[in-house]
Amino acid sequence: MILEYLKYFSRFPARDGVLDMFINGSSELYEYEELKGYIAGMSEPLVPDISNFVFGQRFEDVKRRVDALIGTYLFCDFGEIQSSQDNIGSIEDTHKRAVTVAVKLGNKSDMVEVAIQSDRTLKLLNEVRAYMMYDSRYMSWLKPISDNQTIVPFVSPELSSIGWSMSFVASAPDWMNVKEIMKHIT
Repeated sequence: MILEYLKYFSRFPARDGVLDMFINGSSELYEYEELKGYIAGMSEPLVPDISNFVFGQRFEDVKRRVDALIGTYLFCDFGEIQSSQDNIGSIEDTHKRAVTVAVKLGNKSDMVEVAIQSDRTLKLLNEVRAYMMYDSRYMSWLKPISDNQTIVPFVSPELSSIGWSMSFVASAPDWMNVKEIMKHIT
């Protein structure tokens, strides 16, 4: 579920900006090499004007990554997973998510430069959103976005960044395969 989210959004930024996340270069975790190979083999980025990719939950990791960046970045964040079951055993899992397109600002940026960067990042986020909506409508196996999205300004002095964030919910029947796991319980 988390790795599929990472794979989906790694399609948008410039490829080098995604591969730069693999700071260690290699790992004992087999998924690390699989993800690295998957991303290296992807086709051209969908929104190449987004230079970098940031993916994570821990603020320390996100800050370290953003501190090393120049230009725009797509930041993917995620939160709680909710699961519901009806009286006939159908399970529906939902996952709260957010994507942000932001840019690092210099200390000397004036209000007009901030307005320009805000406009640019909103346009880039809307381009990502359009792809997500298209995928939700025409790729029945993939539901990356809910019908309702909330778009809010992103202002982060800690990251020296501004931009726009979109929060949404992704959902699917028994996304975490609980029914399959239950078959093996004796």
